[in-house]
Amino acid sequence: MSDVQIDGLAGFDMDANLEAGDGIKVQYSDELSFTIRRAGGANRAYGQLLSAKLRPLQRRIDMGMLPDEVANKVLAEVYAKTIVQGWTGIKSRGEDLPFSIENAIALFTSQPEVFRTIQAEATSAANFRKQAA
Repeated sequence: MSDVQIDGLAGFDMDANLEAGDGIKVQYSDELSFTIRRAGGANRAYGQLLSAKLRPLQRRIDMGMLPDEVANKVLAEVYAKTIVQGWTGIKSRGEDLPFSIENAIALFTSQPEVFRTIQAEATSAANFRKQAA
């Protein structure tokens, strides 16, 4: 099966550098943007860290007994470490909040809608496709 050549699917070619390297800049306003990598694809660090973080919780997951807040905190940490590479326009008490893993976790846990938006962008394959030459 590996010898099969499929034509006409160039639009589905992924850019590994966007997925796991430099990432993409997602601009929400003149001031607000996030630089993110893909949740999946060539970003192996994402899957590896997620698996490692979920492994000790697997029994609770299987039993349907893992509280949402625990799952969300784990996912926020994984995204802070493997997906979000930086941001502009995030402020705290009127001052720019520098990107750090700790600040990203705090942002995602205090502002779940921001986190859901970042998750949607990071899981959208269309954001990480190779651009046509």
